[in-house]
Amino acid sequence: MSKVFFIADTHFGDNDVFLMSGENKFFDSVKDKDEEIIKNWNTTVRPEDIVFILGDFGDMDYWDKLNGKKTLIKGNHDNTKYCDILYPIIYENFFILSHEPMWVDEDSPYANIFG
Repeated sequence: MSKVFFIADTHFGDNDVFLMSGENKFFDSVKDKDEEIIKNWNTTVRPEDIVFILGDFGDMDYWDKLNGKKTLIKGNHDNTKYCDILYPIIYENFFILSHEPMWVDEDSPYANIFG
């Protein structure tokens, strides 16, 4: 049986985000950071698993290096032509999946998972 995963803001190949976010405190280069994410991703996610990427994936050259049936919901750093979904979606009739947080009040029948 497949599992479902949610992730956001991998920013593959984006050196500006790498430096600005402070990730350079933990990795020598954006390439080292990306390789660590790929290793951990592929150790955890099987080819048959479902992965929702809630925006800001980064360099699409990394797409095929990652296990899973992936769906990219557009983030503010994503190129529209590569996104499967441009707007928030409702998953399993309960979860609103989006890159940006969405207001959901206590009486709403939904929960928001966002990047």
